[in-house]
Amino acid sequence: MDNLQNTETELRFLVKGNSWKKSGKGIEITQRFISLLPQHTVRIRIYGHKAYLTIKGEKMGDTNIEFEWEIPKKDALEMFRIPALFEGHIIRKKRYTIPDNNIQWRDKPLTWEVDEFLEENEPLHIAEIELPGLKTHEETARLTNQVLLNLPEWIGDHLDYIADPSVSRYFNVNLAQRPFAHWKPNEKEQMLRHI
Repeated sequence: MDNLQNTETELRFLVKGNSWKKSGKGIEITQRFISLLPQHTVRIRIYGHKAYLTIKGEKMGDTNIEFEWEIPKKDALEMFRIPALFEGHIIRKKRYTIPDNNIQWRDKPLTWEVDEFLEENEPLHIAEIELPGLKTHEETARLTNQVLLNLPEWIGDHLDYIADPSVSRYFNVNLAQRPFAHWKPNEKEQMLRHI
């Protein structure tokens, strides 16, 4: 993936404790997948008062192709009433946004997003930080290193897909296929030891 246009690069981590949780409230997210194929996932997401249609290509390390369009929320709600349009389980979560002044890129602080999963995926908490405006793989490596050297104390294990492909079980697309409630006991214990 030499051209980084229309791509997103995100680093994901488990979350330790709850010191990250500020007094602010998270925004509720409900999402369903129209396609769960790894080479092209298609999802509908209601994020607060807005709704989005998103198409993502297959993950290549921490990067994947992404196209996203805002759609009328009433259309998303109407689609959610037709279960046959979707694959897998519904995902519900709250998203908290936490600016991080210790990590700057092009004179702007980066922002952490912490997803507090609900229902079948409780008690998962996943933090991710998007690496914006990257034009080259060298920039990606430089910013990734800057993030990894300046992690907040509440950040846990790096969910590094390249080093350990089994962490893909934490990706939304896989949680829609096999929610945390359906994980094997040893998988649950492994996650709980790291938070």
